[in-house]
Amino acid sequence: MFKKYKSTSFILIFLFSLILSGCDGHDSDYIPYTMKGMDVWVYNNNTDKEIYAGRVDGSYFSKDESLSNCSSYAYSIAAQNNLKDWSYICCTVTNSSDCATKVR
Repeated sequence: MFKKYKSTSFILIFLFSLILSGCDGHDSDYIPYTMKGMDVWVYNNNTDKEIYAGRVDGSYFSKDESLSNCSSYAYSIAAQNNLKDWSYICCTVTNSSDCATKVR
């Protein structure tokens, strides 16, 4: 009887570990669940310089709005600096990292 419970426990532990290993703290767009905002960086392709545009507040649940605001900040900074050839990134900010992932 003890062997039956022992094998059942092993199977449950194995299944539980499989479930946990599939949760990496990010969704399919690589936005961390613990996101508290995004840092906006604009890159001047002509001079190879980065310009910090600011931080957009947000959370995992407002990620679409945060990405939209990130884009707006980037366009604003590019216009202020008269940039013609530029790109930008949005770095997700969490409690443990100022750039957990780069998204755009």
